[in-house]
Amino acid sequence: MALDLQSGHLDYCNAGHERPMLGDRPLPTMPTMPIGAFSDFSYQPQEATITAGETLILYTDGLTEALNAQHQLFGRHRAIQLMARCSGMAPRKIVDTVVGEVSQYAGETKQSDDMTLLAIKYQP
Repeated sequence: MALDLQSGHLDYCNAGHERPMLGDRPLPTMPTMPIGAFSDFSYQPQEATITAGETLILYTDGLTEALNAQHQLFGRHRAIQLMARCSGMAPRKIVDTVVGEVSQYAGETKQSDDMTLLAIKYQP
């Protein structure tokens, strides 16, 4: 992923990751194989433009695959809805809110995967 800080032009590709959020919607991605699955797999580049004030949110599947006491996943749909509700917040508030809600959902259930979340508000 590469973001031109002057123009807001974003070059990216999916390598088996969760779809990033751009504002209140998932960024369009072409589904592909996880990185490293095949040494000769060719990933397709994609492009988008971020406008001033929009927030880009990147996250790992540890967030969507967080389990609660009933062994139910937090899930992509719930994660997308949560991040969409947070899209107008400051990046630090987005991270705190999302991590807080996922932690509350999981309760005392042991974390089974890493959970990484990055929010970037584009200001040209």
